[in-house]
Amino acid sequence: MVTLVLARLLTPDEFGAVALIGVFTGLATVFVDGGFSFALIQRQDITPEDVASVFWLNLGMAALIFFGLVAVSEPVAVYLGISSGERLVVVFSSTIVINAAGAVQMAMMTKALEFKSILRVTAFATLLAGSVAILAAVHGLGVWALGLQTLVYASATTALLWIYSPWRPALVVRISSLKRLFSFGSYMFLSAILDRANYGVQNLLIGKSFGIQSLGIYNRAEATQNVPQSIVNGLLSRVLFPVFAKVADDQVRLRRGFGQAIRLAMLVNAPLMLGMLATAGDVVQIVLGDQWSKAVPILQVLCIWGIIWPLHVINLNVLSGLGHSKLFFKVEVIKKVVSVALLVAASAVGLLWVAWAQVVMAVIACAITMYLTNRLIGYRFTSQMRDILPPIAAAAMMAMLVYTVTPALNLSATVKLTILIGVGGATYMLLCFGMRLTAMHEAMELVAPKLANAIWKDAPRLEK
Repeated sequence: MVTLVLARLLTPDEFGAVALIGVFTGLATVFVDGGFSFALIQRQDITPEDVASVFWLNLGMAALIFFGLVAVSEPVAVYLGISSGERLVVVFSSTIVINAAGAVQMAMMTKALEFKSILRVTAFATLLAGSVAILAAVHGLGVWALGLQTLVYASATTALLWIYSPWRPALVVRISSLKRLFSFGSYMFLSAILDRANYGVQNLLIGKSFGIQSLGIYNRAEATQNVPQSIVNGLLSRVLFPVFAKVADDQVRLRRGFGQAIRLAMLVNAPLMLGMLATAGDVVQIVLGDQWSKAVPILQVLCIWGIIWPLHVINLNVLSGLGHSKLFFKVEVIKKVVSVALLVAASAVGLLWVAWAQVVMAVIACAITMYLTNRLIGYRFTSQMRDILPPIAAAAMMAMLVYTVTPALNLSATVKLTILIGVGGATYMLLCFGMRLTAMHEAMELVAPKLANAIWKDAPRLEK
């Protein structure tokens, strides 16, 4: 809803300006944590002194980076060619310190699997920040509406984490604790740097090659595709990492949990992505408005990327959950080298090719991590394919029906999309039941176990 309103109140140039500034502040944010949050979650033998040491290190690093960014804010603004860019850099940089003050609380709540509390925190912060941003945009503050949104979200999230989390930092910093945690966290830190740097290269290439407006268009297409997928990916990353870490010594449970995770993820993600691909024109018109029509083909290509990416995320969580941070880093190095090469080549051809580069990169990343998962826990490539292809097949049939029906509906975009969502959702459900997908059975067991057992009793399922 916030995206819908802001996209109609602000211009592609304003979204592009924020994306460019995010290149610098996003990379700086990674330096604050240094991978210690991952280490706190993964290690099962942490002490109160370990946690306190990480908190004070994070806060100190955040303060240093904040003052460093403030010092270079003017040349950064000049390089990016953004009016008021110097003040925007300062505002976005201040969120680094604010986020650092709540990073350990978030890590400890994640480790304890307190996902309901985390959901409440993020939901309230999102609602509050979105409301402030909309009010600012209505009053003509332009790009500052996005700055305020980021600042309010960071402040509200950190404040609520302190309220929900009982943990409080002791006045202690143990160098021995930091050294021990850094043995795992260092590789996660380097991996996060590579990830942010790669995203920064993408934004800089688009902004410099095609202009800030094109960057804004690409950024909104990416954000629209990310609305449903971020829920799936965020849940996977937040839940699976601590869960896999807890069962790392039990390969039978790990394989079982891994298989169920990819089945359920694809059951939800495949229809969302393929449904959005089939209705991209109406989605963009309703969510963003006519001024964003150039985002439609980009959104469609990114939806293909979105089908593949959760599979990579789950496989990657096996590496981190099992404590193979060095192997995780090696995978990231290979991915980023290939990714940058693809992005540079694609940016010389056209904006749409940048999106296709993302798709190619997702396929390569999946191939690498699926191979490693087989090596580590014995979950074969053929087993993964058997788990993910049936939901994708059902979603593809649904999407083809929706795409075929769309031209026949001579209605407003909102009414048409509502009908198509209903038709697509019903078709997908019928296909899943008709094909007797194991993933559908598992999903129903979570919400209605008696009904699931009654429907699936003694029935063969396609994945089996």
